[in-house]
Amino acid sequence: VSDPENPEEIAKITRDDGLPGAPITSEVAPDNTAAYLLIPGEGVGVIDLEANAYETTIDVGGSAISAAWGPSREKLYVPVQDANQVAVIDHASRDVVATVETGQAPTGAVAGTVRPEGDAVESIRASLASLGIAFGDMEATYCMDDHCYCG
Repeated sequence: VSDPENPEEIAKITRDDGLPGAPITSEVAPDNTAAYLLIPGEGVGVIDLEANAYETTIDVGGSAISAAWGPSREKLYVPVQDANQVAVIDHASRDVVATVETGQAPTGAVAGTVRPEGDAVESIRASLASLGIAFGDMEATYCMDDHCYCG
């Protein structure tokens, strides 16, 4: 765990603390109280950022390597590759509250604001966001190794 404003290690969480495996990426909760770790083959780990402690592992029903917050920033959408679904995690309860069936092996997660339903200006803004260029209220999307991540 590190403070991004003053980069220095403030806590170290290991398997001895309950961490089930090495995370591939993470998403920080909108209120900065928790970090959700995408741990392939294990589920989604949760770190309590206020206590700097491992909290729990959420079973999403399979392997996940990416996630994105929904437009309201209350739910985390996690594509579960080997279950052909997206698990919806409620931040407040730290539970899977829904699953959405998808096509085969979903891997990427992109926030809804990056894919607008609108006019030409919104389409251009979404295109810029997909290239990693933040413009207006669109968050950038980064695609590496055929996997896309928001940020």
